[in-house]
Amino acid sequence: MVGKGVGSGLVRDIEEGDRLPELHRRIKEKRVLAEARVQNYAFPDEFPAWMRRSEAFATRIQYRLIDVATSPTSGAVWVPNLAILQQSVGSIPRLYSSLKGTVDPLIPPKILDINFPIVVTSRHSYYHWLLEVIPEVMHARQLDPQTRIVIRPDTPELALKSQGFEIVFAEKLTIEEQMQLFSEAGHIIAPHGAGLSNIIACQVPVKIHEIFPDNYKLDCYARLAVQLGFDYSFSIAPVDKNGLDVFPVKEIVESQTAQ
Repeated sequence: MVGKGVGSGLVRDIEEGDRLPELHRRIKEKRVLAEARVQNYAFPDEFPAWMRRSEAFATRIQYRLIDVATSPTSGAVWVPNLAILQQSVGSIPRLYSSLKGTVDPLIPPKILDINFPIVVTSRHSYYHWLLEVIPEVMHARQLDPQTRIVIRPDTPELALKSQGFEIVFAEKLTIEEQMQLFSEAGHIIAPHGAGLSNIIACQVPVKIHEIFPDNYKLDCYARLAVQLGFDYSFSIAPVDKNGLDVFPVKEIVESQTAQ
């Protein structure tokens, strides 16, 4: 079903909202995907403090729901005339700001005459979509490791290409092509960005070098690389007087080709 009023409620967590009879009867199946845990990351002592050494993760649960309304545009799911399920979208304000004012529950309803499950995903970044949404609906096939060298973008291109690196723009490839490419890589050098999510397809041993802009540092790919047992290193690109990143080409080439 698409559309039909959402009511005035908001269910932040389905586990918590299970106490509501109208939601409880719609929970057809519940499956634990991963137990709650604390994940530790073995960064070297000299790595900066903003690369977190541990993080707590709540239990990940997959629900199969019946007789609910959903939006194929945003991925929002709600119980008609009761409440929207916040877990279906993550952030309500972010959801509707990205839709430029479209309010899904006010769209005229349409009944879907189907007899199979529907998986609707919300508007996540590629990183969250690949690592959180996709694992819940499919299994990635294993790929045979070989040897290939990959880099994604900008100024270090020519210098690294002269050292035998292949220049690759991941956004121009299909997801399957990206997975294949990264599974074959032996050494990856890339600026911080969504393309590094594909390192989940890499095989040990592989070297990952991440280039951070000086004004933005996030440790998601660093933690992922270390957790997967990869040889991880990084460098920081300073910003010039015009506010543009200046890639430390010489340092990157020297440090990576010497390994």
